[in-house]
Amino acid sequence: MQIGKRSSKYVILCLASTAALLAACESTEEAGSNSQEAPVVELRRDCWEDFSRIITPIDINGGHHLYFEPSNIAFFADPNLRIQSVLLNATVHGKMKGNSFEIPLAVNGLQSSGRDGSSFYELLQYSAGQDSSDVRFQIQKMVVNGAEPILNFMLKVLGNSGSIKLSLQGKNLHVLSANLEVSGYSHASGTSAENHSCCRRTRRFADFFQYHLSFLRE
Repeated sequence: MQIGKRSSKYVILCLASTAALLAACESTEEAGSNSQEAPVVELRRDCWEDFSRIITPIDINGGHHLYFEPSNIAFFADPNLRIQSVLLNATVHGKMKGNSFEIPLAVNGLQSSGRDGSSFYELLQYSAGQDSSDVRFQIQKMVVNGAEPILNFMLKVLGNSGSIKLSLQGKNLHVLSANLEVSGYSHASGTSAENHSCCRRTRRFADFFQYHLSFLRE
């Protein structure tokens, strides 16, 4: 069976339109989960907006243990939020070297590590005048119990009405200040329902295209 030039142009136009609509829809659907992985497609900027928040611990106990108010991090469970990164920034006394395991990190008493051997810790700077070091942990790249992502574990703790304790370990370590820096994307106001209708329209258009393509092949 051969399709004429006019029909061929019609098919190509339909394919291009369908692909564009499906790409727009799929990008918003994929971004809708609050996964800790960065998105592999560009998010529609009319449907999503940047999200960022700084959370400080309510207490630094013994210069090691950071306690966070559960209500301050409850937004982690928001299904309309896609978290891309969670950084633990800390200023500690003394000069750090930036070695991967010079400051072990525990979450509610459980030891953490890098996921799949990925690098998760870095020394940002050393201030000689203050004799202090600014260090950073990339929490989204870390796991507890050797396999479970820290963010998933934290959600379970919050779901059981527990509190979150992050412990920077070391014999002579003393944490001077710290915060959690969260960033990602959230639904722009009033776009959720519109996204769903976009997907329904896109699927109807795809069905419409398939019908006409089969008609041309007859």
